[in-house]
Amino acid sequence: MTAALLFTWFKDHWRSVAVVTLLLILVGMAKLAGHYHNKALAAESATKQAVAEKNQAEAITGNVITAVNLFNDIAGATLNDQQANSLDSQAAQADISTALADDACAAVVVPAGANNRVLDRYNAVRKSASNTDTSQSANAVPAITATR
Repeated sequence: MTAALLFTWFKDHWRSVAVVTLLLILVGMAKLAGHYHNKALAAESATKQAVAEKNQAEAITGNVITAVNLFNDIAGATLNDQQANSLDSQAAQADISTALADDACAAVVVPAGANNRVLDRYNAVRKSASNTDTSQSANAVPAITATR
């Protein structure tokens, strides 16, 4: 086919060529629209998953912070109890020293007041401890009954 024949054929069928060209352009645009639509759906799905993971991480972090705060509260209460017990022990020592200061026979017999004070302190500490030593059972420290 020569150029003149081709030109003549195109001149006779230009409407058909234009319709086919428009159809090809429309099909191409539809494929591009589908491609970008699928990309948008994938991005939306990834965003939803990232938000869900972020929310889960925030919930876990909140639970960890709550647990740490609870542990700190318990540790602080335990420390306060230990300090109170230490002050009570120092007061008991001072009371015993005062009670024994005027007693010449202190090495032989403990005065009843001092004995009662020591026993009361021992039982109070034992009762308030509520098994804080996890390596021993609650019955490891027996109560001492005093004959007064």
